Amino acid sequence: ENDPHIHKLLAVELMQAGYLPDAVREFRLAQDGGEPDDFIYYYLGLLFDRLNLQDQAKQEFENFLLSTTCTRDEPKWAEVKERVSRLKL
Repeated sequence: ENDPHIHKLLAVELMQAGYLPDAVREFRLAQDGGEPDDFIYYYLGLLFDRLNLQDQAKQEFENFLLSTTCTRDEPKWAEVKERVSRLKL
């Protein structure tokens, strides 16, 4: 089924199982389909970081920081800020 939410759920499962490129593909399909979850940026940042694609990781983490979901009250905010700082080096 071509449902963006299903693509996101599959992406999370693939990421946890270590199928990183497949997880990226499924997250992109979820985004392209209109899945409204801003945490997709966060997950993509983690995936690209693990794939050693630093520029792409930085961009996804910055997208997460700019999202309406990520405010200073979001527990992941400080972690992502630190990751972006590290990726700028």
